[in-house]
Amino acid sequence: MPRTLFGRMFSILLLGLFMAQAFNRSIHQYQHHKSAIQTGQIQAAQRVADLIRLMSALTPETKQAIAAQFNGPMLRILPSKPSAASHRNGEHYNPRIKIFSSTLHVLLADQPPVSIVINETSPQKLSLNVQLRDGTALAMETDLTSLGEEEPPLWLHHLIVLIVISAFSFVAVNWVSRPLQALANAAEELGRDIHIPPLDEDGGPIEVMRATRAFNSMQARLIRHIKDRTQLLAAISHDLKTPITRLRLRTELLGNSDIQARFQHDLDEMESMVMVTLDFMRGVDQQEPFQPVDMMTLLESIQADAQEMGGAIDIHGTMQSPYLGKPTALKRCITNLVDNALKYGQCASLLVEDSADCCTLRIVDQGAGIPSDQLENVLLPYYRLESSRNRDTGGTGLGLSIAQDIAQVHGGNLSLNNLPNGGLEAVLTLPRVDQREPV
Repeated sequence: MPRTLFGRMFSILLLGLFMAQAFNRSIHQYQHHKSAIQTGQIQAAQRVADLIRLMSALTPETKQAIAAQFNGPMLRILPSKPSAASHRNGEHYNPRIKIFSSTLHVLLADQPPVSIVINETSPQKLSLNVQLRDGTALAMETDLTSLGEEEPPLWLHHLIVLIVISAFSFVAVNWVSRPLQALANAAEELGRDIHIPPLDEDGGPIEVMRATRAFNSMQARLIRHIKDRTQLLAAISHDLKTPITRLRLRTELLGNSDIQARFQHDLDEMESMVMVTLDFMRGVDQQEPFQPVDMMTLLESIQADAQEMGGAIDIHGTMQSPYLGKPTALKRCITNLVDNALKYGQCASLLVEDSADCCTLRIVDQGAGIPSDQLENVLLPYYRLESSRNRDTGGTGLGLSIAQDIAQVHGGNLSLNNLPNGGLEAVLTLPRVDQREPV
């Protein structure tokens, strides 16, 4: 059974209509066969009755000449002599040729011959021995096949019906399921770009129209909610800059350099946490367009930045063609993963795998790894394995979550795996553009 709604509806409709047509055709075939048998027997009886009437009216001299003119594929007259058996047996009855016998009786009721003996030589042929009133004996052989038009073969009928029903089912099911398919594609695309154009609410059945209106309304509410939240956080961030700046100035006036350094460290941490939280709440810049990105150049720039900070990164593999994505967001995503690997694993290896379907980046470190029951939790916002409030050891808990959001915007996925020999592997899978577009 197909997995898609279109496939299931198409299969059910096609199978149902075809079975109904096949059943109806079988009944029609049976009725037609039965009617053809009856018609063939009636036509044969008419031919035989006409010939007997004609022969009864002719003189013995002309009967032989006339008989030769009637010999054909449907009726033949054979030379014969009267037999005692024919007189004693009279007429021969067979249930399968009852219509032929009864029709022949009715047609010859005004001048019946002395005797008629009927024998079935095959399912479609009869032989008759007839003795006329003047003593003439006739031996005839007739075909019970109907002279009506023959119908096309059954397989040809089923083939035509199958083609017609398939075309009708495809058009009907596609017409019904297309709005629902568009709704499913929009729901999938909404997770990547919340600012996609709203759906047309006037197409499809009433139920789909209601679902479309609800979807558009949900999208509008989400956009308003994110906008309001972003504006609120932007206002908070702006308002916090002033007191943080005043505190920095007052810190400069402290005479104790040790206390001054501590205050400065706390202010730097506070400002960094505010900015990171604001970046996370804003999410990926939706206004940044998708464009071809030279991933190798991007990775080399991240490698150079890390080396300037004393980090060691090795890049293995290459990409054959540019990747269609958001360059700033991709750099932010990969940088977060690399920083995480350098922070907890001292060094990092970046493995590049490219194919026609997707690009895969594996960031491997030599750290202690993550407990297997926490691999999914660390992708949650503000979740930290290190339980202290020290940002230097535990971070803000947003780096991996931001990287996962960026991967999902590109239609990809981020997963974490512990390596058998120690260390952590972050696998970033980015499908090509044809994998992100609705089909």
